[in-house]
Amino acid sequence: PQFPPLPDPNGYADLVRAGRIMAAAELPRSREATDDEVRAFDEASATALALARVGLGRTSRVPLARSFDAQIEASTKTAGPLKSLARLFMREAHRARREGQTDQAVRAGLDLVRLGHEMSRGGLMIDHMSGLAATHMGLEILTGLRANVTPDEGLRIARALESIDAGRDSMEQAIRREEAFARSASDLRLRAIWLLHPSTITK
Repeated sequence: PQFPPLPDPNGYADLVRAGRIMAAAELPRSREATDDEVRAFDEASATALALARVGLGRTSRVPLARSFDAQIEASTKTAGPLKSLARLFMREAHRARREGQTDQAVRAGLDLVRLGHEMSRGGLMIDHMSGLAATHMGLEILTGLRANVTPDEGLRIARALESIDAGRDSMEQAIRREEAFARSASDLRLRAIWLLHPSTITK
């Protein structure tokens, strides 16, 4: 199948790079951390957040490899960094809420929902499921802020969520893409199964 070309620049690459910054940064233990360790982690967090928000402002698409083995390897390498990035947004939201900065907490929650969509756009079911987990984290944060926002602010948040949701990849799109990828990138045995008994793979 002919999948759409990757955008240039690709926001997905920015998100992965931001996640790798956080994956390499060690979260200091509060009782044992030195000032230098805390400062280094805060600097890494600020750098990763800035890069992630650049990526969220760009068009994103998950790169697809030419074979199942290569795709599994690629997904394995990006899953950890993207989870680290999702946890960073969650920590930012919780910190902002503790400090009474509701607007910052809302921003982090909305960015986490965006991250869930953008880290799975154009990808396979494994990417879609990871993206759903990040989106759910963002929605939990926003739900927890209901008592802290005015009705007008709540309406603005709802409209932002509608706008984000309108541009997401649907489950049906992910399933069709997975099937097309399986037909084109699998070995000869699986391709033969697709041709003779396509329902076997679907089930």
